[in-house]
Amino acid sequence: MMDVLNKAIKLGLKYGASQVEAYGSSSLNRIVEIEGNDIKTVRERMSRGIGIRLIYSGGIGFAYTENLSEESIDYTVKKAISVAKIRGPDPYFKSFPEPKPIPRVEGIYFNSTVEFELDEAIKVARNMVEKALEEDPRVKSVAGNISLSAGEVYIANSLGMEFNYRSASASASVFIVSKDKGLSASGFELKHERDVRKIDFDSLCRKAVKRSIDQLNSKRITGGRMWVVLNPIAVMLLFSNTFNSAVTADNVQEKRSFLVNKLEKEIAFRGLNIIDDPLMPEGINSRPFDAEGVASRRLTVVENGILKSYLYDTYRAQREGIESTGHASRGYSSEPSISPSNLIINSTYEKSYEDLISEVDRGLIIRWIIGAHTANIITGEFSVAVGEGYYVENGEIKYSVRQAMLGGNILDLLAKIVALGRDREKIGNLVTGSMLIRDQVISA
Repeated sequence: MMDVLNKAIKLGLKYGASQVEAYGSSSLNRIVEIEGNDIKTVRERMSRGIGIRLIYSGGIGFAYTENLSEESIDYTVKKAISVAKIRGPDPYFKSFPEPKPIPRVEGIYFNSTVEFELDEAIKVARNMVEKALEEDPRVKSVAGNISLSAGEVYIANSLGMEFNYRSASASASVFIVSKDKGLSASGFELKHERDVRKIDFDSLCRKAVKRSIDQLNSKRITGGRMWVVLNPIAVMLLFSNTFNSAVTADNVQEKRSFLVNKLEKEIAFRGLNIIDDPLMPEGINSRPFDAEGVASRRLTVVENGILKSYLYDTYRAQREGIESTGHASRGYSSEPSISPSNLIINSTYEKSYEDLISEVDRGLIIRWIIGAHTANIITGEFSVAVGEGYYVENGEIKYSVRQAMLGGNILDLLAKIVALGRDREKIGNLVTGSMLIRDQVISA
């Protein structure tokens, strides 16, 4: 693959580009989907391609191809030049990154995941269905999936950069519907690991069944202001659709973020810290360099409640005359965008999960939410349905709840965090424990 990238770079320079960058990737994805208590879909897909960016007469051009023949590479380079001509000079973009030493990251590639064949995944999926149906007679429907991916990323540019790395990951989810006395309820569990051996599929099923059964006795509650315990899944869903987008430099520079003009200002309670760590061993989004070849490094985003940094790729950093923080992200078919790697949330005020709940006189435990994608990243306002919640009174869990809503503003929520739980989980690009938050608006 690196030979192909270097051919593209040489062609770009030959045709008059001042700088050329080539990004390539190859991946193998295996997916088994469960629906209606049976295997619905089995897929194995190999993808491979390269994306070419170049600077021509001051303009940035991009094109990609999945055909790696010499003729196709030649055509793609010429297409990128045509795009640069149409776009015209860009006053902000100055150069692609210079090559610098990159760090080593542990635990992002496991043979166990790469060698987990489709037949084995199908066998595990069928066993998950059997286990769930055997767990409780009230279980009526099982859905979910097992997903495995492995691949390699390559990047090179005309400034001498040549980097690559391999990675692999596995995930599993199970969604249970149970019925009893005319009532139905659902529960789910998910797990994402670099090493497939760390996913306990049987435990995943048992937990999902229990959550579904617990929801059968749900009750309505009276709304109002109350304390809330957001479990890690709920935190991930809320943050992914609010904070994660608001902290990227493109949204800040274009005034599409509630964090505009908030740098070095207090945006959360003083015990909150958020670190973006692409070097975390076995992190789901760990990597030695970003999608432009910028070396990965830990970045303090929030320190003691104060916003310390936005996330930058090269283009947005050069617009402000600073260095990229190494947060470019893309596939071979797209130009770079900005996204976090592993956002680690911690606090100087951390307690056991049981101690968090014991502090709630009247409130809700919210495990997951629905509708977070409707949040407004310009204002920070959100209104979400409680997908799975439990009413707490005097520090005791009383019963599951139905038809409840959580609404408010993410900055207000961050300011009212009381403590974090030690029930830390890595979910997507977030690593967090549960959050105990005071004075939140619940409608029912």
